[in-house]
Amino acid sequence: MIENIVYLELLRRCFRVSVGRIGELEIDFIAERAGRKDYYQVSYMPSAQATLKRECAPLLAVQDGYPKHLISMDRLLGADYHGVACHYLPEWLCGGDAVRRDG
Repeated sequence: MIENIVYLELLRRCFRVSVGRIGELEIDFIAERAGRKDYYQVSYMPSAQATLKRECAPLLAVQDGYPKHLISMDRLLGADYHGVACHYLPEWLCGGDAVRRDG
């Protein structure tokens, strides 16, 4: 259900949205607009270290320098995990995010 919410919100923000693969790893969403990309993983509660590592692995495998985001219902996750911006879903939906709105 959370993935559907994120998908619809990315569309509402005028991104072209697709799914990505790096070998066996899957990136939930690649959001593209004006020649730029943002990568998104969605996880309900990735607070356990093993879950956080697993969820961020596809994003960390991408080496192109575009922003990477993890969206979850874990409000205590922190702001960053090895360069992946972590967002609390309700705040992200209200615009408290690092998603570029220009372009």
